[in-house]
Amino acid sequence: MKQAAYLAQYAGLRTVLGASRLAPLPVKRRIVGRVFEGVVRAGGLGRRVDDNLAYIYPHLDAATRTRMIGEVSRSVASTLCSLWFPQEFAREVADVRPEGPGWDALVRARAAGRGAVILTGHFGQFETIRHVLRVAGMPAGGIYRPNNNPWYDGYWVERAEWNGAPVIPKGRPGHRALTRHLRDGGFILILVDQAVRRGVPLDFLGKPALTSTGAATIAARHGAELVTAWGPVTDGRCRAVFDDPLDPSDPEGALSEYNARLGSWIGQHTTQWHWFHDRWKGRKGRKHA
Repeated sequence: MKQAAYLAQYAGLRTVLGASRLAPLPVKRRIVGRVFEGVVRAGGLGRRVDDNLAYIYPHLDAATRTRMIGEVSRSVASTLCSLWFPQEFAREVADVRPEGPGWDALVRARAAGRGAVILTGHFGQFETIRHVLRVAGMPAGGIYRPNNNPWYDGYWVERAEWNGAPVIPKGRPGHRALTRHLRDGGFILILVDQAVRRGVPLDFLGKPALTSTGAATIAARHGAELVTAWGPVTDGRCRAVFDDPLDPSDPEGALSEYNARLGSWIGQHTTQWHWFHDRWKGRKGRKHA
């Protein structure tokens, strides 16, 4: 039954994407955005967003949170379209240029034959980061959690690899592949803003959140550069911002700074973060008015 449900989900997705395939990317985003917002509002994801917003921003009233659920849903749908249609997205962001001091650090690392671990989050159009790296001849692979739906998983990986390979699954085999990639001077992008079972409780948006420090440890072990990067959408324009490098020899300090930097971007563009994640697992007082 579960496999049949997965197949039905995948078929539904392909139907929506197929129906919009001839439309320009902005129209695809509107179509997918409407569908996705309806799914979110009808199910548990909408409650998760509402719960998280109330927990972090207790001053927000219910009407404001309801409006923000729609904005978050449409932002996530826009990001998904960039992942599902990478070639169209590449044309859309062809004129984006990298910003920030971290870019020069990555250029130097590549010239020296060193690898790099680039930390980002589920924020804005984060694929813009890999786009500008690919165009500059510094393609970055990615780490991902395999999707429970096997049909969708293969579909997603195929598209993700267009912007940079390898796309490595989490887990022991993936760790070995990541080690080889960094040892050979490769770049990798890791989104580390989701809850983990084992991590260090570090401040994130004013609340303790279990945070994995493994990316910094791996970077230190292999002499790789450690940089945070972000893909905000500002006034309708995608950007790729690369911060000052972090010190991988201090994993907790590095990830504390990562959380602070991501939190700063969320403060500026709150609904561009994917509030669907159960980022503060195990917290008390989950219910809100």
